[in-house]
Amino acid sequence: MKSLAVVISLSAVLCNASAQSLRSQIDAANKTSSRLMMAKDVKGLTKHWKAGMTPDFKYVEGGKTQNFDAMAAGMAMGLGQMNKLSKAESKLLTLKEKGNTATATTRHTMGFTGVSSDTYVKQGGKWRMSKMSWLKQTSSMDGKPMPGM
Repeated sequence: MKSLAVVISLSAVLCNASAQSLRSQIDAANKTSSRLMMAKDVKGLTKHWKAGMTPDFKYVEGGKTQNFDAMAAGMAMGLGQMNKLSKAESKLLTLKEKGNTATATTRHTMGFTGVSSDTYVKQGGKWRMSKMSWLKQTSSMDGKPMPGM
């Protein structure tokens, strides 16, 4: 189930249009990520997410830190194991900007529900995610809770 968490975890990542506010960029990225996930388009997701991340991006889940490539490999494996994806969405809960850094809290829903703490930095006039850490995760299968997340 953890590999499924990887799939939804980056739905708030891409923030490329400098003319928009960070909140608008995150909301737009969430919609694109959801569409690509529902289509199980691993190549498109990887390209979409990578464009919105810092080169030193860190993904933290269960106390373990991964770089983008390791996280993307887990996401690809998770999507490949799924027969059908009925829901993939993220909702921005909080956003605090200070200078060229921002921190967001995002709710992700798929075969699980989780809340992450996300850090963004402004580089070259564009907001990019530099870190994502899971704060809480719960998962279910056939409507029943699953242990281990």
